[in-house]
Amino acid sequence: MFGLVMPAATGGILMLFWVWAVLDVIATDSILHRNLPKGTWVLLVIFVPTIGAMAWLLLGRPEGAGIAPGGGGPRAGQVAEYSGGAFSAAPRGPEDDPTWKKRSGTASGPSLPSSLVDGESLAIRERKLMEREAELARREAELAERSDDDSADETHDD
Repeated sequence: MFGLVMPAATGGILMLFWVWAVLDVIATDSILHRNLPKGTWVLLVIFVPTIGAMAWLLLGRPEGAGIAPGGGGPRAGQVAEYSGGAFSAAPRGPEDDPTWKKRSGTASGPSLPSSLVDGESLAIRERKLMEREAELARREAELAERSDDDSADETHDD
């Protein structure tokens, strides 16, 4: 009796391992796969069950991946940077620190453009922008007039 239970248990474990490998290959981001493209890994694991699953575990799975299927990505709430076959926490700048605004002297509110900090109001900036747009329109009209005059002179010369 014990001789019949062992092969069934081994077969069940191998079947669970194969299902896990198929789900893991499918759930893992294609950028993270090692050695072969994602489609090749899927076909290998499905059509060569035990050997393909072992190959995926040893050769294709991202380094440092957790046990959960597709567990090769960053952990929840973590910004990730991919380099050298594994994820690592992305470098953080000083502005990502919650105490940064307090240290920089701007404790509340969004940061303002330097022109507004220097005292220039939005109305003044908008007026300057409209003046620049009018100047641009005038220049374009002059160029269009010149090109019309040049084409008219060419037709009269013939």
